Amino acid sequence: MSKKMRNTTELEQEVLHYLNELRESGETNMMDGGRYVSAHFALDRYESRAYLKMWMDNFQPSGEYEKIIDENQESQNSNQ
Repeated sequence: MSKKMRNTTELEQEVLHYLNELRESGETNMMDGGRYVSAHFALDRYESRAYLKMWMDNFQPSGEYEKIIDENQESQNSNQ
């Protein structure tokens, strides 16, 4: 099954780049990255965890996040 890709929003790109920078800083274990996203972007814990999962699913050391895996498409395919 091929993975469907989609373009990222401006906020998604900002958060994904922030998570890359956080990882490179070594300030925290990335499993705790959602807390940092929540504080930095004023998001609730559910939104910040969703962004952290998005980052983990699409991690690119280069920081290129113009396209990511379309999670909605993936979950629709697994339900069929």
